[in-house]
Amino acid sequence: MRYLSLYILLILICSCNSRESDQFVILESKNITHRRIGDSILEIRLPFVIENGYHIQLPNPSNPSFIPTEISINRSKAVNLTKTQFDFVSIAKEGKEFEGIYRSFNAILYLNLIDQENLTEIGGTLNYQTCDKSKCFFPRSLYFKIDMADIGLMP
Repeated sequence: MRYLSLYILLILICSCNSRESDQFVILESKNITHRRIGDSILEIRLPFVIENGYHIQLPNPSNPSFIPTEISINRSKAVNLTKTQFDFVSIAKEGKEFEGIYRSFNAILYLNLIDQENLTEIGGTLNYQTCDKSKCFFPRSLYFKIDMADIGLMP
């Protein structure tokens, strides 16, 4: 019985993957850009980089069982999120590559300005699922915070 318990423990330890809690996507904060569209719309482009050897699911995957990549912002009295878009080079199922977003992408936020004088920061979440050539990992949530002064937007 003791050997069985040790054997089961050994299997559990060996089957654990240390990547199950890692982030595979990084926000390049220094490269965030913005532009005004009219008087009340602010477009913010968030550049993300995906770790080499991995890809993330598309925002609208062709397979309904895949978990789509999504972005949201925290509630704010200064802005409302009106639309999001993703800008990336999609790789379809060609050769050895799987459908998904590889290397890098931009998440584009369209914000309706309500109270620009009190707009000091925006926080949000990127929800995504990473896969490699053999498996997909548990979904991830990457939390981010953008200081408006850091990107050249000061009230």
